[in-house]
Amino acid sequence: MLSPEDSVLVFIDVQGRLAESVYDRDAVHDRLELLLRASNILEVPVIATEQTPEKLGPTLPRFSNLMGDAPIISKNTFCCSFAPAFTDTLRRMHRMQIVLAGLETHICISQTAQFLLTRGYQVFLACDAVSSRSKTDRDVAIQRLCQCGQVIPATVEMVLFEWMRESTHPHFREVVKLITDGQSPK
Repeated sequence: MLSPEDSVLVFIDVQGRLAESVYDRDAVHDRLELLLRASNILEVPVIATEQTPEKLGPTLPRFSNLMGDAPIISKNTFCCSFAPAFTDTLRRMHRMQIVLAGLETHICISQTAQFLLTRGYQVFLACDAVSSRSKTDRDVAIQRLCQCGQVIPATVEMVLFEWMRESTHPHFREVVKLITDGQSPK
């Protein structure tokens, strides 16, 4: 089970044109925003990455504005762990539970998950907060990662409620309000 003291949210490549062209964009963006807002409330650190931002653009302001002082690491590798700044930042945090969210499921998220597993991390995939340009690529990547038996599938709400553990958590009402506000028609 996830622990907020041992978790890191890795927010991968939600940037520019790529973020606008993914399958089920609006729903995924809403889940990503919920995950970031709740991470802030529950004091779970975030590491964000940007894939060649000079070409794809920066992290969308909707998300970067919620990141505070979280590092945003520029990379040109698909696997986040092949970017030295990423591995150095993650290592300094001394946390072993990684929650992956972002884009694209079949490329950067898949490769990052596989590599982190080889380094002894426990990897959780927020399945409703990941996407690819095509539904097929997203679905096959989720299926493949989960079939390996080591990546733990989850939803954003599963992650949040595991971080809180109980309804007496000091931020329970605040997080539940984020969830219920996000389910209202816009």
